[in-house]
Amino acid sequence: MCVGRKTPPDVVAAIDALADTHNLQEVAAILNERGMRTGADEEFTPKSVHWVMCNHGLRLRRSRRLDHGRLGMKTFAEMLGISQARLREWARKGWVKVAFRDTLGRVFEPLAEQPERIRQLVAAQAKGPSQNNWTSCWRQFMSSA
Repeated sequence: MCVGRKTPPDVVAAIDALADTHNLQEVAAILNERGMRTGADEEFTPKSVHWVMCNHGLRLRRSRRLDHGRLGMKTFAEMLGISQARLREWARKGWVKVAFRDTLGRVFEPLAEQPERIRQLVAAQAKGPSQNNWTSCWRQFMSSA
């Protein structure tokens, strides 16, 4: 039972602000540098930061970053009509713009920030497989790569 343990509101606010741009380990280090303590009057660890975030309904960094129009691997692969393995290959070759990579995989920049040929592939894919646009865009993409 956690009688008397409560994370101070200013610490929760600091975690919320830091979580936009830092991972759990970095947040813990910054809080410790600032002399902030957990509700149990201990130094912060990545695990304790995660615990505070979950208990106070704060969203983790990855979900915050996806809010800015960025695309997860599965979503972007589906938009392009390709496998996730092929999308990983394209990312390695620099054909698509990766926003960041974390333990869960790559997150891609919004479609508007992708190269023109990628946007064309997505537009052709959105028209559906009944039209031959996607195939011609694909051939054009591969010949220009």
